[in-house]
Amino acid sequence: MKKDLGRRDFLKLGAIGAAGVAVGLASKAQAEPIAVNPKKMKWDEAADVVVIGTGLSGLVAAIEAHDAGAKALIIDKAPKEFEGGNSRISGNLWLCNNDLEKSFAYYKAMDQGHTSDEVIRFVAAETMKTNEYLKKFGVKPLKFTARAFAPEHPTLPGADSIEMFADNGTIGKGIMWGKVRKAVDDRKIKVIYETPAHELIQSPSREVIGVMASRNGKRINIKAAKAVIVACGGFEFNEEMNKQMIPGKQLYKGSVYNTGDGVRMTQYAGCQMWHNHVFLGQYDTIECKGMKYPAILRPKGDNYVWLNRKGERFMDEKRPARHGFGHREYAIWFDGLTGEFTNLPCYAIYGAESGNKKMTYDGPVHAWGHYANYKWSDDNSAEVAKGWLYRDNTIEGLAKQLGLDPAKVKASVDEYNKMCASGKDTAFGRPAKNLKPVTTAPFTAAVLWPGSYNTFGGPKKNTNAQALDAFDKPIPRLYVVGELGSYYGFMYNGGGNLTECLFGGWTAGPHAAKLKKWG
Repeated sequence: MKKDLGRRDFLKLGAIGAAGVAVGLASKAQAEPIAVNPKKMKWDEAADVVVIGTGLSGLVAAIEAHDAGAKALIIDKAPKEFEGGNSRISGNLWLCNNDLEKSFAYYKAMDQGHTSDEVIRFVAAETMKTNEYLKKFGVKPLKFTARAFAPEHPTLPGADSIEMFADNGTIGKGIMWGKVRKAVDDRKIKVIYETPAHELIQSPSREVIGVMASRNGKRINIKAAKAVIVACGGFEFNEEMNKQMIPGKQLYKGSVYNTGDGVRMTQYAGCQMWHNHVFLGQYDTIECKGMKYPAILRPKGDNYVWLNRKGERFMDEKRPARHGFGHREYAIWFDGLTGEFTNLPCYAIYGAESGNKKMTYDGPVHAWGHYANYKWSDDNSAEVAKGWLYRDNTIEGLAKQLGLDPAKVKASVDEYNKMCASGKDTAFGRPAKNLKPVTTAPFTAAVLWPGSYNTFGGPKKNTNAQALDAFDKPIPRLYVVGELGSYYGFMYNGGGNLTECLFGGWTAGPHAAKLKKWG
Protein backbone atom coordinates (compact mmCIF):
# COMPACT_ATOMS: atom_id res chain seq x y z
CA MET A 1 0.00 0.00 0.00
CA LYS A 2 1.30 3.45 -0.86
CA LYS A 3 2.21 5.53 2.14
CA ASP A 4 0.79 8.79 0.79
CA LEU A 5 -2.63 8.58 -0.84
CA GLY A 6 -2.89 11.00 -3.75
CA ARG A 7 -5.84 13.33 -4.13
CA ARG A 8 -6.43 12.40 -7.76
CA ASP A 9 -6.65 8.74 -6.73
CA PHE A 10 -9.34 9.72 -4.20
CA LEU A 11 -11.29 11.64 -6.80
CA LYS A 12 -11.45 8.53 -8.96
CA LEU A 13 -13.40 6.98 -6.11
CA GLY A 14 -15.87 9.85 -6.06
CA ALA A 15 -14.24 11.61 -3.16
CA ILE A 16 -14.61 15.32 -2.49
CA GLY A 17 -11.86 17.87 -2.20
CA ALA A 18 -11.51 20.45 0.55
CA ALA A 19 -12.24 24.06 -0.26
CA GLY A 20 -9.28 26.35 -0.73
CA VAL A 21 -5.63 25.57 -1.07
CA ALA A 22 -3.77 23.48 1.49
CA VAL A 23 -0.78 25.15 3.08
CA GLY A 24 2.19 24.24 5.23
CA LEU A 25 2.02 20.63 6.34
CA ALA A 26 -1.16 19.59 4.59
CA SER A 27 -1.32 17.09 1.74
CA LYS A 28 1.25 17.72 -0.97
CA ALA A 29 -1.43 17.60 -3.65
CA GLN A 30 -3.15 20.83 -4.68
CA ALA A 31 -6.75 21.22 -3.55
CA GLU A 32 -9.22 21.02 -6.41
CA PRO A 33 -12.73 22.47 -6.84
CA ILE A 34 -15.50 20.46 -5.21
CA ALA A 35 -17.45 18.85 -8.01
CA VAL A 36 -18.97 15.64 -6.67
CA ASN A 37 -22.54 15.33 -5.50
CA PRO A 38 -22.55 13.80 -1.98
CA LYS A 39 -25.68 11.82 -2.81
CA LYS A 40 -23.77 9.99 -5.51
CA MET A 41 -20.97 8.89 -3.20
CA LYS A 42 -20.32 5.20 -2.73
CA TRP A 43 -20.05 4.46 0.98
CA ASP A 44 -18.24 1.42 2.38
CA GLU A 45 -19.17 2.09 6.04
CA ALA A 46 -21.69 4.42 7.62
CA ALA A 47 -22.61 5.85 11.01
CA ASP A 48 -24.11 9.00 12.45
CA VAL A 49 -20.89 10.00 14.18
CA VAL A 50 -17.51 8.74 13.00
CA VAL A 51 -14.70 9.00 15.55
CA ILE A 52 -11.06 8.77 14.48
CA GLY A 53 -8.92 7.34 17.29
CA THR A 54 -9.18 5.00 20.29
CA GLY A 55 -7.48 7.23 22.82
CA LEU A 56 -9.47 8.46 25.80
CA SER A 57 -10.95 11.43 23.95
CA GLY A 58 -12.19 9.26 21.07
CA LEU A 59 -13.69 6.64 23.39
CA VAL A 60 -15.52 9.23 25.49
CA ALA A 61 -16.78 11.07 22.41
CA ALA A 62 -18.14 7.82 20.93
CA ILE A 63 -19.76 6.81 24.22
CA GLU A 64 -21.45 10.15 24.69
CA ALA A 65 -22.63 10.29 21.07
CA HIS A 66 -24.08 6.79 21.47
CA ASP A 67 -25.75 7.62 24.77
CA ALA A 68 -27.32 10.68 23.12
CA GLY A 69 -28.97 8.44 20.56
CA ALA A 70 -26.51 8.47 17.66
CA LYS A 71 -24.90 5.50 15.98
CA ALA A 72 -21.17 5.82 16.60
CA LEU A 73 -18.30 4.19 14.75
CA ILE A 74 -14.62 4.32 15.77
CA ILE A 75 -11.73 3.78 13.39
CA ASP A 76 -8.05 3.55 14.31
CA LYS A 77 -4.88 3.16 12.26
CA ALA A 78 -3.22 0.96 14.91
CA PRO A 79 -3.80 -2.77 15.30
CA LYS A 80 -5.87 -3.74 18.31
CA GLU A 81 -2.86 -4.66 20.44
CA PHE A 82 -1.55 -1.09 20.13
CA GLU A 83 -4.88 0.74 20.42
CA GLY A 84 -5.39 3.57 22.89
CA GLY A 85 -2.71 5.96 21.72
CA ASN A 86 -0.97 7.99 24.40
CA SER A 87 -3.94 7.67 26.77
CA ARG A 88 -3.33 3.99 27.29
CA ILE A 89 0.40 4.21 27.98
CA SER A 90 0.35 7.38 30.07
CA GLY A 91 0.34 7.54 33.84
CA ASN A 92 -3.49 7.54 33.69
CA LEU A 93 -3.64 10.54 36.01
CA TRP A 94 -6.12 13.38 35.69
CA LEU A 95 -7.04 16.68 37.31
CA CYS A 96 -10.16 17.66 39.22
CA ASN A 97 -9.81 21.18 40.56
CA ASN A 98 -11.55 22.46 43.67
CA ASP A 99 -12.24 26.13 42.88
CA LEU A 100 -13.33 27.69 39.59
CA GLU A 101 -11.92 31.18 39.99
CA LYS A 102 -8.61 30.01 41.38
CA SER A 103 -8.14 27.36 38.71
CA PHE A 104 -9.09 29.91 36.03
CA ALA A 105 -6.33 32.17 37.36
CA TYR A 106 -3.89 29.26 37.34
CA TYR A 107 -4.65 28.20 33.77
CA LYS A 108 -4.57 31.81 32.60
CA ALA A 109 -1.13 32.24 34.11
CA MET A 110 0.07 29.03 32.44
CA ASP A 111 -1.33 30.15 29.10
CA GLN A 112 0.75 33.33 28.87
CA GLY A 113 -1.81 35.11 26.71
CA HIS A 114 -2.16 32.57 23.89
CA THR A 115 -5.79 31.58 24.44
CA SER A 116 -9.01 33.51 25.07
CA ASP A 117 -10.45 33.87 28.55
CA GLU A 118 -13.63 32.18 27.33
CA VAL A 119 -11.74 29.02 26.44
CA ILE A 120 -9.59 29.10 29.59
CA ARG A 121 -12.68 29.44 31.79
CA PHE A 122 -14.27 26.55 29.91
CA VAL A 123 -11.21 24.39 30.64
CA ALA A 124 -11.24 25.37 34.32
CA ALA A 125 -14.96 24.69 34.71
CA GLU A 126 -14.97 21.34 32.92
CA THR A 127 -11.93 20.14 34.84
CA MET A 128 -13.98 20.33 38.04
CA LYS A 129 -16.35 17.62 36.74
CA THR A 130 -13.94 14.80 35.96
CA ASN A 131 -14.17 12.74 39.15
CA GLU A 132 -17.95 12.55 39.12
CA TYR A 133 -17.96 11.70 35.43
CA LEU A 134 -15.46 8.86 35.73
CA LYS A 135 -17.41 7.16 38.50
CA LYS A 136 -19.95 5.90 35.96
CA PHE A 137 -17.19 3.70 34.49
CA GLY A 138 -16.33 2.20 37.87
CA VAL A 139 -13.31 4.44 38.33
CA LYS A 140 -12.44 5.20 41.96
CA PRO A 141 -10.79 8.64 42.12
CA LEU A 142 -8.10 8.78 44.78
CA LYS A 143 -6.16 11.98 45.33
CA PHE A 144 -2.59 11.59 44.14
CA THR A 145 0.04 13.42 46.15
CA ALA A 146 3.19 11.33 45.69
CA ARG A 147 4.66 13.64 43.06
CA ALA A 148 4.77 17.37 42.56
CA PHE A 149 2.13 17.46 39.80
CA ALA A 150 -0.67 19.02 41.80
CA PRO A 151 0.11 21.77 41.42
CA GLU A 152 3.09 21.39 39.15
CA HIS A 153 3.70 25.13 39.14
CA PRO A 154 3.10 26.12 42.79
CA THR A 155 4.17 29.74 42.40
CA LEU A 156 1.39 30.58 39.94
CA PRO A 157 -1.81 32.25 41.21
CA GLY A 158 -4.56 29.82 42.12
CA ALA A 159 -2.16 26.90 42.39
CA ASP A 160 -3.79 25.57 45.56
CA SER A 161 -6.92 24.71 43.54
CA ILE A 162 -5.14 22.10 41.41
CA GLU A 163 -5.67 18.50 42.48
CA MET A 164 -4.61 15.28 40.75
CA PHE A 165 -6.24 11.85 40.92
CA ALA A 166 -5.60 8.24 39.97
CA ASP A 167 -7.92 5.26 39.83
CA ASN A 168 -7.68 3.84 43.34
CA GLY A 169 -4.16 5.32 43.45
CA THR A 170 -2.81 3.18 40.58
CA ILE A 171 -0.37 4.81 38.18
CA GLY A 172 -0.11 3.61 34.62
CA LYS A 173 -1.18 0.16 33.40
CA GLY A 174 -3.85 1.86 31.29
CA ILE A 175 -6.23 1.23 34.17
CA MET A 176 -8.54 4.23 33.79
CA TRP A 177 -8.42 4.09 29.98
CA GLY A 178 -9.25 0.39 30.17
CA LYS A 179 -12.46 0.95 32.10
CA VAL A 180 -13.64 3.52 29.57
CA ARG A 181 -12.64 1.15 26.76
CA LYS A 182 -14.82 -1.58 28.32
CA ALA A 183 -17.77 0.81 28.23
CA VAL A 184 -17.38 1.01 24.44
CA ASP A 185 -17.70 -2.76 24.19
CA ASP A 186 -20.61 -2.80 26.62
CA ARG A 187 -22.47 -0.48 24.26
CA LYS A 188 -21.50 -2.58 21.24
CA ILE A 189 -19.95 0.42 19.51
CA LYS A 190 -18.12 -0.84 16.44
CA VAL A 191 -14.34 -0.33 16.36
CA ILE A 192 -12.38 -0.90 13.16
CA TYR A 193 -8.62 -1.29 13.50
CA GLU A 194 -5.78 -0.90 10.99
CA THR A 195 -7.89 1.64 9.13
CA PRO A 196 -5.93 4.90 8.89
CA ALA A 197 -7.90 8.01 8.00
CA HIS A 198 -6.39 10.08 5.19
CA GLU A 199 -8.80 12.87 4.39
CA LEU A 200 -12.08 14.43 5.45
CA ILE A 201 -14.84 14.34 2.86
CA GLN A 202 -16.66 17.65 2.46
CA SER A 203 -19.74 18.72 0.55
CA PRO A 204 -19.85 21.91 -1.58
CA SER A 205 -21.15 23.74 1.52
CA ARG A 206 -17.95 22.70 3.36
CA GLU A 207 -19.86 20.35 5.64
CA VAL A 208 -17.78 17.37 6.67
CA ILE A 209 -19.82 14.36 5.60
CA GLY A 210 -17.36 11.52 5.92
CA VAL A 211 -13.84 10.18 6.07
CA MET A 212 -11.56 8.81 3.40
CA ALA A 213 -9.54 5.93 4.84
CA SER A 214 -7.79 2.73 3.79
CA ARG A 215 -8.30 -0.85 4.92
CA ASN A 216 -6.56 -4.00 3.76
CA GLY A 217 -4.71 -2.00 1.13
CA LYS A 218 -7.89 -0.52 -0.36
CA ARG A 219 -9.32 2.96 -0.08
CA ILE A 220 -12.71 3.24 1.54
CA ASN A 221 -15.28 5.99 2.12
CA ILE A 222 -16.97 6.18 5.50
CA LYS A 223 -20.20 8.16 5.75
CA ALA A 224 -20.78 10.37 8.76
CA ALA A 225 -24.45 11.35 8.65
CA LYS A 226 -24.06 13.83 11.51
CA ALA A 227 -20.38 14.55 12.20
CA VAL A 228 -16.78 13.47 12.29
CA ILE A 229 -14.82 13.73 15.53
CA VAL A 230 -11.06 13.72 15.02
CA ALA A 231 -9.26 12.25 18.01
CA CYS A 232 -6.11 10.74 16.51
CA GLY A 233 -3.45 12.53 18.54
CA GLY A 234 -0.55 14.74 17.62
CA PHE A 235 2.43 14.70 15.27
CA GLU A 236 5.08 13.20 17.55
CA PHE A 237 6.37 10.73 14.99
CA ASN A 238 6.19 12.98 11.95
CA GLU A 239 9.74 14.16 11.44
CA GLU A 240 8.89 16.95 9.01
CA MET A 241 6.18 18.45 11.22
CA ASN A 242 8.57 18.39 14.16
CA LYS A 243 11.20 20.21 12.14
CA GLN A 244 8.74 22.97 11.30
CA MET A 245 7.10 23.37 14.72
CA ILE A 246 9.44 22.19 17.49
CA PRO A 247 12.79 23.94 18.06
CA GLY A 248 15.83 21.70 18.27
CA LYS A 249 15.22 17.99 18.65
CA GLN A 250 13.33 15.91 21.12
CA LEU A 251 12.35 12.28 21.45
CA TYR A 252 8.85 11.03 22.13
CA LYS A 253 7.80 8.42 24.65
CA GLY A 254 4.29 7.88 23.32
CA SER A 255 2.44 6.07 20.56
CA VAL A 256 4.34 5.69 17.29
CA TYR A 257 0.98 5.85 15.50
CA ASN A 258 0.75 9.58 16.21
CA THR A 259 2.09 10.86 12.91
CA GLY A 260 0.15 14.09 12.39
CA ASP A 261 -2.75 12.60 10.42
CA GLY A 262 -5.22 14.83 12.23
CA VAL A 263 -3.16 17.95 11.58
CA ARG A 264 -2.94 17.15 7.89
CA MET A 265 -6.61 16.24 7.45
CA THR A 266 -8.03 19.20 9.33
CA GLN A 267 -5.68 21.71 7.76
CA TYR A 268 -6.61 20.47 4.30
CA ALA A 269 -10.27 20.82 5.29
CA GLY A 270 -9.71 24.50 6.06
CA CYS A 271 -8.96 24.54 9.79
CA GLN A 272 -7.00 27.27 11.49
CA MET A 273 -4.03 25.97 13.49
CA TRP A 274 -3.06 26.98 17.01
CA HIS A 275 -0.67 26.15 19.86
CA ASN A 276 1.90 24.67 17.48
CA HIS A 277 4.65 26.25 19.58
CA VAL A 278 3.81 24.24 22.72
CA PHE A 279 6.16 21.40 23.62
CA LEU A 280 7.50 19.77 26.75
CA GLY A 281 10.67 17.70 27.02
CA GLN A 282 13.03 16.95 29.88
CA TYR A 283 16.54 15.52 29.75
CA ASP A 284 15.77 11.87 30.42
CA THR A 285 15.51 10.06 27.08
CA ILE A 286 18.03 8.21 24.89
CA GLU A 287 17.93 6.77 21.41
CA CYS A 288 18.26 2.99 21.29
CA LYS A 289 19.64 1.53 18.09
CA GLY A 290 17.45 -1.26 16.77
CA MET A 291 14.46 -0.35 18.92
CA LYS A 292 11.26 1.37 17.84
CA TYR A 293 10.99 3.31 21.08
CA PRO A 294 13.42 5.53 23.00
CA ALA A 295 14.29 4.54 26.57
CA ILE A 296 13.70 6.73 29.61
CA LEU A 297 16.55 6.88 32.13
CA ARG A 298 16.13 7.20 35.87
CA PRO A 299 19.66 6.89 37.34
CA LYS A 300 20.11 5.76 40.91
CA GLY A 301 21.94 8.19 43.14
CA ASP A 302 23.45 11.56 42.29
CA ASN A 303 26.96 10.69 41.12
CA TYR A 304 26.64 12.36 37.74
CA VAL A 305 27.15 15.59 35.89
CA TRP A 306 25.64 17.02 32.69
CA LEU A 307 27.73 18.62 29.97
CA ASN A 308 26.83 20.38 26.73
CA ARG A 309 28.38 20.16 23.27
CA LYS A 310 31.29 22.28 24.47
CA GLY A 311 32.04 19.82 27.25
CA GLU A 312 30.87 22.30 29.88
CA ARG A 313 28.27 22.19 32.63
CA PHE A 314 25.28 24.40 31.79
CA MET A 315 22.64 23.94 34.50
CA ASP A 316 21.76 22.52 37.90
CA GLU A 317 21.27 18.83 37.07
CA LYS A 318 18.71 18.52 39.87
CA ARG A 319 16.60 21.42 38.64
CA PRO A 320 12.95 20.27 38.68
CA ALA A 321 11.56 19.12 35.34
CA ARG A 322 7.90 20.06 35.43
CA HIS A 323 6.89 18.12 32.36
CA GLY A 324 9.85 19.71 30.65
CA PHE A 325 9.48 23.19 32.11
CA GLY A 326 12.68 23.70 34.04
CA HIS A 327 14.67 21.85 31.37
CA ARG A 328 13.29 22.95 28.03
CA GLU A 329 14.48 26.53 28.41
CA TYR A 330 18.03 25.17 28.54
CA ALA A 331 17.44 22.62 25.79
CA ILE A 332 16.31 25.19 23.22
CA TRP A 333 19.09 27.67 23.96
CA PHE A 334 20.44 28.60 20.54
CA ASP A 335 23.75 30.40 20.24
CA GLY A 336 23.25 32.80 17.38
CA LEU A 337 26.97 33.49 17.15
CA THR A 338 28.02 29.86 16.72
CA GLY A 339 24.82 28.73 15.00
CA GLU A 340 24.04 25.76 17.23
CA PHE A 341 21.78 24.47 19.98
CA THR A 342 24.60 24.39 22.49
CA ASN A 343 22.82 22.12 24.98
CA LEU A 344 21.49 19.57 22.49
CA PRO A 345 22.22 16.86 23.14
CA CYS A 346 23.11 16.73 26.82
CA TYR A 347 25.97 14.41 27.80
CA ALA A 348 25.47 12.76 31.18
CA ILE A 349 28.65 11.43 32.84
CA TYR A 350 28.10 8.94 35.67
CA GLY A 351 30.51 7.66 38.29
CA ALA A 352 30.34 3.95 39.07
CA GLU A 353 28.03 4.55 42.06
CA SER A 354 25.27 5.58 39.63
CA GLY A 355 26.51 4.26 36.31
CA ASN A 356 26.77 0.63 37.43
CA LYS A 357 23.16 0.50 38.62
CA LYS A 358 20.19 -0.24 36.39
CA MET A 359 19.06 3.15 35.16
CA THR A 360 16.04 2.56 32.99
CA TYR A 361 12.55 3.57 34.02
CA ASP A 362 10.69 0.45 35.15
CA GLY A 363 6.94 0.13 35.07
CA PRO A 364 4.01 0.10 32.63
CA VAL A 365 4.25 3.76 31.65
CA HIS A 366 5.47 5.23 28.34
CA ALA A 367 5.74 3.26 25.12
CA TRP A 368 8.96 1.68 26.36
CA GLY A 369 7.28 0.27 29.46
CA HIS A 370 4.28 -1.05 27.52
CA TYR A 371 5.64 -2.25 24.22
CA ALA A 372 9.45 -2.46 24.13
CA ASN A 373 9.53 -5.98 25.61
CA TYR A 374 13.12 -5.49 26.67
CA LYS A 375 14.80 -6.54 29.91
CA TRP A 376 17.41 -3.99 30.94
CA SER A 377 20.61 -5.33 32.51
CA ASP A 378 21.22 -4.67 36.18
CA ASP A 379 24.58 -2.94 35.62
CA ASN A 380 23.88 -1.38 32.18
CA SER A 381 26.61 -3.50 30.61
CA ALA A 382 24.33 -4.97 27.94
CA GLU A 383 23.23 -1.49 26.93
CA VAL A 384 26.87 -0.38 26.69
CA ALA A 385 27.53 -3.34 24.39
CA LYS A 386 24.57 -2.30 22.22
CA GLY A 387 25.91 1.21 21.88
CA TRP A 388 23.02 2.78 23.80
CA LEU A 389 25.37 3.86 26.60
CA TYR A 390 29.11 4.45 26.73
CA ARG A 391 31.73 3.29 29.27
CA ASP A 392 35.43 3.81 29.92
CA ASN A 393 37.87 3.68 32.79
CA THR A 394 38.91 7.29 32.25
CA ILE A 395 36.98 10.52 31.75
CA GLU A 396 39.20 11.36 28.78
CA GLY A 397 38.52 8.03 27.12
CA LEU A 398 34.80 8.48 27.64
CA ALA A 399 34.96 11.98 26.14
CA LYS A 400 36.62 10.59 23.01
CA GLN A 401 33.82 8.06 22.59
CA LEU A 402 31.30 10.88 22.81
CA GLY A 403 33.16 13.02 20.30
CA LEU A 404 33.88 15.73 22.89
CA ASP A 405 37.11 17.51 23.72
CA PRO A 406 38.79 15.26 26.35
CA ALA A 407 40.64 18.12 28.05
CA LYS A 408 37.51 20.26 28.39
CA VAL A 409 35.44 17.37 29.70
CA LYS A 410 38.11 16.42 32.23
CA ALA A 411 38.37 20.02 33.39
CA SER A 412 34.59 20.32 33.77
CA VAL A 413 34.33 17.09 35.77
CA ASP A 414 37.28 18.07 37.95
CA GLU A 415 35.73 21.47 38.67
CA TYR A 416 32.43 19.80 39.57
CA ASN A 417 34.21 17.37 41.91
CA LYS A 418 35.93 20.28 43.67
CA MET A 419 32.52 21.84 44.35
CA CYS A 420 31.30 18.49 45.69
CA ALA A 421 34.24 18.48 48.11
CA SER A 422 33.44 22.03 49.24
CA GLY A 423 29.74 21.29 49.55
CA LYS A 424 28.73 24.29 47.44
CA ASP A 425 27.89 24.54 43.72
CA THR A 426 29.05 28.08 43.00
CA ALA A 427 28.23 27.75 39.30
CA PHE A 428 24.59 26.62 39.17
CA GLY A 429 23.37 26.16 42.74
CA ARG A 430 22.86 22.40 42.78
CA PRO A 431 21.68 21.53 46.31
CA ALA A 432 24.47 20.42 48.62
CA LYS A 433 22.70 17.14 49.44
CA ASN A 434 22.81 16.21 45.76
CA LEU A 435 26.45 17.13 45.18
CA LYS A 436 27.98 13.69 44.71
CA PRO A 437 31.36 13.36 43.00
CA VAL A 438 32.10 11.63 39.71
CA THR A 439 35.39 10.01 40.70
CA THR A 440 34.91 6.24 40.65
CA ALA A 441 35.63 4.20 37.52
CA PRO A 442 34.31 2.78 35.33
CA PHE A 443 32.61 5.90 34.06
CA THR A 444 29.38 5.60 32.07
CA ALA A 445 27.80 8.14 29.74
CA ALA A 446 24.42 8.67 28.14
CA VAL A 447 23.47 11.02 25.32
CA LEU A 448 20.29 12.62 26.63
CA TRP A 449 17.64 14.32 24.54
CA PRO A 450 14.54 16.12 25.79
CA GLY A 451 11.78 13.53 26.02
CA SER A 452 8.03 14.09 25.90
CA TYR A 453 4.80 12.16 25.43
CA ASN A 454 3.08 14.38 22.96
CA THR A 455 2.69 17.51 20.94
CA PHE A 456 -0.04 20.11 21.46
CA GLY A 457 -0.46 21.92 18.18
CA GLY A 458 -3.28 21.36 15.73
CA PRO A 459 -6.66 22.68 14.67
CA LYS A 460 -8.13 25.49 16.73
CA LYS A 461 -11.40 24.62 18.45
CA ASN A 462 -14.10 26.36 20.45
CA THR A 463 -15.84 25.43 23.68
CA ASN A 464 -18.09 23.01 21.78
CA ALA A 465 -14.96 21.23 20.48
CA GLN A 466 -15.87 22.39 16.98
CA ALA A 467 -12.96 22.90 14.61
CA LEU A 468 -12.60 26.52 13.48
CA ASP A 469 -11.67 27.97 10.13
CA ALA A 470 -9.34 30.92 9.45
CA PHE A 471 -12.10 33.34 10.53
CA ASP A 472 -12.95 31.52 13.77
CA LYS A 473 -16.12 30.07 12.27
CA PRO A 474 -16.97 26.42 12.95
CA ILE A 475 -16.41 24.09 10.03
CA PRO A 476 -19.78 22.33 9.83
CA ARG A 477 -19.93 18.84 11.33
CA LEU A 478 -16.25 18.72 12.33
CA TYR A 479 -15.03 18.30 15.89
CA VAL A 480 -11.53 17.93 17.33
CA VAL A 481 -10.71 16.48 20.75
CA GLY A 482 -7.71 15.45 22.84
CA GLU A 483 -4.11 16.53 22.42
CA LEU A 484 -4.75 17.33 18.76
CA GLY A 485 -5.08 21.11 18.90
CA SER A 486 -4.82 21.04 22.70
CA TYR A 487 -6.56 23.74 24.71
CA TYR A 488 -3.30 24.40 26.59
CA GLY A 489 -1.51 27.38 25.08
CA PHE A 490 1.95 27.43 26.68
CA MET A 491 2.70 25.82 30.06
CA TYR A 492 1.30 22.48 31.12
CA ASN A 493 0.33 20.71 34.34
CA GLY A 494 0.69 16.93 34.51
CA GLY A 495 -2.62 15.11 34.06
CA GLY A 496 -3.96 17.92 31.92
CA ASN A 497 -3.99 16.03 28.63
CA LEU A 498 -6.15 13.16 29.89
CA THR A 499 -8.37 15.74 31.54
CA GLU A 500 -9.00 17.54 28.25
CA CYS A 501 -9.53 14.16 26.61
CA LEU A 502 -12.38 13.59 29.03
CA PHE A 503 -14.14 16.93 28.76
CA GLY A 504 -13.42 17.25 25.06
CA GLY A 505 -15.08 13.89 24.48
CA TRP A 506 -18.10 14.56 26.67
CA THR A 507 -18.51 17.94 24.96
CA ALA A 508 -18.15 16.85 21.32
CA GLY A 509 -20.11 13.59 21.50
CA PRO A 510 -23.54 14.95 22.54
CA HIS A 511 -23.15 18.12 20.48
CA ALA A 512 -22.52 16.05 17.36
CA ALA A 513 -25.33 13.63 18.16
CA LYS A 514 -27.88 16.44 18.28
CA LEU A 515 -27.20 17.54 14.71
CA LYS A 516 -29.67 16.70 11.97
CA LYS A 517 -28.42 14.24 9.41
CA TRP A 518 -27.19 15.83 6.22
CA GLY A 519 -29.02 15.18 2.98
